[in-house]
Amino acid sequence: MVRWWNIRKAIIEDKPGILHIAHQYGKELGYVHPVALAEHIQRGTVLVAERGNTLLGFVDYHQPQRGENKGFSAIYHLAVEKRQREQGIGRALLYAVPCPIRLKCTVDNDRANAFYKDAGMMPYRVIPGKKRDLNLWQMNVLFITVAGDNKRYAESIRRSGNAYGCRHDDPPKDYPFMLEGTVSMRS
Repeated sequence: MVRWWNIRKAIIEDKPGILHIAHQYGKELGYVHPVALAEHIQRGTVLVAERGNTLLGFVDYHQPQRGENKGFSAIYHLAVEKRQREQGIGRALLYAVPCPIRLKCTVDNDRANAFYKDAGMMPYRVIPGKKRDLNLWQMNVLFITVAGDNKRYAESIRRSGNAYGCRHDDPPKDYPFMLEGTVSMRS
């Protein structure tokens, strides 16, 4: 079943909805500071997934100009409304961030670490954190495989951590990241 939503840059009016989603993951995300969030929205580095007027999830990232992550998009927060999980929204948000990407995730957050691995990210180091060790994840390039209308290929493409695409005249067998050269979500 294909599920549709829109991904766009956040606007300041989205801040309460983003904070509502973030509060559902207090332990996993830590504190999402409202002032910093507003600054990131103004900077244009917060993306939201929405269906109609309902926010489904968000990703907050930064593109550092110096340091170890220079040249990468560093993801600070990525979360999907708990009732909307397991639909591909988190993966779509992750894929909407410009590559190459880096992020940190606590080693004991099994669900998130499995998500990043399944989405095609590679672990490149473990570092000590303040309270818990952190896995550092990286994605250099997002591979998009156009597989037409073969359902088996679509499932295996997503399981391998790649993005799935199809021709515009083929019925998609999974949530398509791309339809024959046209990105199906806006950022």
